[in-house]
Amino acid sequence: MITPDVKFRAEFKPLLSTLSLSLELSENLLCQDVRVITEPHQITIDNGSNQFVFELESLILLPASCRSLRWAGDREVQLTLQVQEDSNGIIHPKSSSTNQDFLVSRIQSSHNQCHCVGCGVNIFKSRSNFKRVLPLPSENWSDFADIWFCHNHSHGATDAQKGGVSCSGDGSNPDPMSKLKHFPMLPRVDDCLVSSLYMLLDSSHVKNSNVTENSGKLICKRCGNFIGFVKGERNGDSYQSGVIYKIYHHAVSFMDMETSLSDASDIYPNKEPVVFSCNGTQQHVEDFMSCLLKDQSQLYTSFRFILTSSLQAKEQSNISILLWLLDQELSVFTGHLPSASTPDDSCMRLSSSKYMKLLYKATLTTLGESNHSRTLPKVSNIFDAWRLDNTVHGISLPYPLCKQLIQLLLTSTKSLMKSQRSLNGFHVGFLKVR
Repeated sequence: MITPDVKFRAEFKPLLSTLSLSLELSENLLCQDVRVITEPHQITIDNGSNQFVFELESLILLPASCRSLRWAGDREVQLTLQVQEDSNGIIHPKSSSTNQDFLVSRIQSSHNQCHCVGCGVNIFKSRSNFKRVLPLPSENWSDFADIWFCHNHSHGATDAQKGGVSCSGDGSNPDPMSKLKHFPMLPRVDDCLVSSLYMLLDSSHVKNSNVTENSGKLICKRCGNFIGFVKGERNGDSYQSGVIYKIYHHAVSFMDMETSLSDASDIYPNKEPVVFSCNGTQQHVEDFMSCLLKDQSQLYTSFRFILTSSLQAKEQSNISILLWLLDQELSVFTGHLPSASTPDDSCMRLSSSKYMKLLYKATLTTLGESNHSRTLPKVSNIFDAWRLDNTVHGISLPYPLCKQLIQLLLTSTKSLMKSQRSLNGFHVGFLKVR
């Protein structure tokens, strides 16, 4: 005999003080009339023979505010409640600094403690130490470079930078400045330049025994994790010639030198990195992407994004992802409770986890010898419409990260109840928030 069970999911929106609740009931639970009882500290599902109780931590429910009670399909019940936050609940203050500031401070405090998130191996040399850790401007910094300089400035790298650029006042772009626009920002040997997506550093800081170069990509030798790209060589009197590495934050983790030995032993017992699980890598990518999207949304005042990537190989592949940020931080309660023989076992106390809620579409195009292209899933010209919309912010990501992001979003979509998996032609997905 199949045991009756109930799947519980609730999304709490702090700004609106509302709780959107969904209950998925097993078919054998619906043989009798089902009652959903809301009380200040719990929700009970009762059909006379079985009783299922869910208690929500840190929330006080207001039963009289129940609205939008309805059946979604044959087995799912949905309703919305007003709630109050329990005085004993923990309030997490929002940080006023950007994610880029956090990354800079993290690297400054850790320096050589940079580990691959796939297996935990240290990819920096033990003697690695940065004299300067500096934030990079936005990706389109050079578009505004002609209005930055109104005096003589020099960098010693190119003729364009040696000559002075005067402020014309009419927004004109002199020839030296046009050269500057094509001159990349590269770090000195002891510098680390940090953006919200990656860091640029000299290859002399990286252990050759733990990292290998493969067709311009940086790969962890132990686990095969994609780490970044070889950006190229630099030349110039003020720079020592060398190779620049572009290492993505989602692929590495910095361990603070001030971390206590007890905490460190849990991660790296006997001072040797342990092999991390695949789930650990996914959690790091999920955390990184949620921080990146939140940071970019605040910087550019945008809630819609186009994420693009291309893989440079014989068979050209590219991924485009449309992301629509609905909620930056939702408190989500989830639980699954089968019927129990005793009343004590029929109750489940649920704590919340923080998630970012998104709408998304994704397309994968592959152009090979046959010049065929395929799109997963089928999409309309909404991609072109978003590209022409100035309110949509574009982000370029490495191909492996785009693939991991799609996998995370699809996994989150499959975990939802069927009625909640799509909205207005988009898929609904979630990313866990730090």
